[in-house]
Amino acid sequence: MDSLMAGAAALRGDRADDLRLASSMTLAEHFVPRWIGALQRRSPDVCVSLKVTNSEQVGALAASGRISLGFIEAPSVPSGLSSRQVGSDRLVVVCAPQHAWARRREPVDLEELARTRLIVREVGSGTRETLERVLAGAGVEPVRPLMVLDANAAMRSAVAEGAGPAVLSAVTVQEDLAEGRIVEVPVAGVDLHRQLRAVWPKDRRLTGAVEELLRIAVHTRHDERSSSSGPAAG
Repeated sequence: MDSLMAGAAALRGDRADDLRLASSMTLAEHFVPRWIGALQRRSPDVCVSLKVTNSEQVGALAASGRISLGFIEAPSVPSGLSSRQVGSDRLVVVCAPQHAWARRREPVDLEELARTRLIVREVGSGTRETLERVLAGAGVEPVRPLMVLDANAAMRSAVAEGAGPAVLSAVTVQEDLAEGRIVEVPVAGVDLHRQLRAVWPKDRRLTGAVEELLRIAVHTRHDERSSSSGPAAG
C-alpha cells in the first residue's frame, strides 16, 4: 500500500510538471522553441508539449482550459482571456522576382491590394485576420483569394514559384528576402505592425513553470520595429 501511494504521488507530481502549450504558426516557428529551451535549462524536469495551430484555435484551447498557456498573433484577444504582449511583428506583401510588382517604383495601395487575388492563410489565422481588418478599416472589400494555404512554408514556396503575391510575417520570409527568392512590395498608407501575445483564462492565476515561461517570453520579447532592417510598411 505504501508503495502504491508513493507511485500515485509521483504520477501526480509528474502531471503537475506538465506544461501544455498551443501557439499560432509564426510564433511556433520562430519564437516559442527558444522560450521553451530557456525554460528547460532552468527547470529540466518540466515536460512540455506544444500544439501548433492558428490563433483562433489557440484562443479556443486556452478558453476551455485544455492548455496552460497560448500564444497568438491575432489583432484582438478573445473574450474571457487575459493576455500579455510578448513582442511585435510586421506583415509584408511579397511576390516572386519575376512578378510585375517586383519592378514597380510606386508602392501598392490598399485598393489595389484588395482587388488582387492573393495567396492567403486559412480562416482563423492571425495573419489573415490582421489583413482583413486593415482592408475593412480602409473601406475596401478583398476579392476571392487565389489560394488558401494553412502553412507559412507552403505560402513561401508558392510565392517563390510565381503563383502570386501574398501577405506574410516579415520574420517568416526574412531568409527568402535575403537570398532573393522573393521580393518585398512596399504598401502605401497603412501600418501593418501587430502585437504578439500570450493568453490564458482570466480566472486562472499563473504559477510555477507557466509563470516562468511567460516571464522568459516577456523578457526576451521580439519587437520587429526595433530589430527589422527591412523597409517599413506604410
